[in-house]
Amino acid sequence: MFNIIGRALGLEIKKEELLVASSLPVFFSKDYDMIQCKVERVRCLFLKNNGQIDLPKIRKHHQIVVQSTGVQCVFVFDSMTPYQRQRLIESQIAFVIPESQVYLPFVGTLLRQSKTKIARNSRQLTFAAQKILISAIVEGWGEISMTEIAGRTGYSLMSISRFLDEIEQNIEGSVRTTGKKRFLLNQREDTLKQTFEKIRDMVRSPIIKKIPLAILPDHIVTGVAGGYTALAKLTMIADNDYPTFIITKSDYKKLGSEFKLSIAPSGDEPATLLEVWEYLILNERLAVPDPISLAKSLEVEASNDDRTNQAVDSMLRKYLW
Repeated sequence: MFNIIGRALGLEIKKEELLVASSLPVFFSKDYDMIQCKVERVRCLFLKNNGQIDLPKIRKHHQIVVQSTGVQCVFVFDSMTPYQRQRLIESQIAFVIPESQVYLPFVGTLLRQSKTKIARNSRQLTFAAQKILISAIVEGWGEISMTEIAGRTGYSLMSISRFLDEIEQNIEGSVRTTGKKRFLLNQREDTLKQTFEKIRDMVRSPIIKKIPLAILPDHIVTGVAGGYTALAKLTMIADNDYPTFIITKSDYKKLGSEFKLSIAPSGDEPATLLEVWEYLILNERLAVPDPISLAKSLEVEASNDDRTNQAVDSMLRKYLW
């Protein structure tokens, strides 16, 4: 159990002599199997529940442990219902279900590591984790450490650790842990096309909103192309009669405070279409986004138009694999 926690979270866990038990009421030794450990610098008492989960009782015993011993209290269960899990999380009570779930609020980490088919690939990545994963693929990062990822993305090590949790839960074998160090891996046995097929359903369109503009602002003309304008740069497909440009969410907030955008009247063709993206992985030479994110941004159009679908496939073949 402790190997699972340490390996998954990158934490050092050391078993200690059970000294704090003497500070607890006698019934604790009858109701629980107790193990004292040190998680990094935090001393913890793990209590293995030998019976059914009684939430009021668990809350009371948690309070007794914390107040009587001054150490963190972590309950170990064989299983629990979704309702019980939610109540424990709401009460900030740490728990472990070996081989399945770890909730340690005192280290600021919630990790679900289920081996079931439902849990794996069951949800989409956050945009930050998506950006890291796609960057690793299109830029050919290979095996890369958390420190190197931080240097390339500007995210904190704590945030990157959380993003790697997401990626690891969805793609088996994508993260390697050695001691306290964790590495994001490109799976060498897979082609880029196979990797794309793995992540297709877990990544989403980066577009937050589309804004049809009546006037094309000068400061956007030299911006990054999006939509059909970007696809036309990369394939033989024709652009719309109006250009499409991308602006990131953070830049859009700045833009709104500096300029008043002229929105095209409903039903009129815009002078330009402005797409606000959650993130941008930029091909600086062509002033277009990465091919995976662009493909996801055009997914609806590609599903409804064979011409667009063929152009997207052509782009992916040319620029990705």
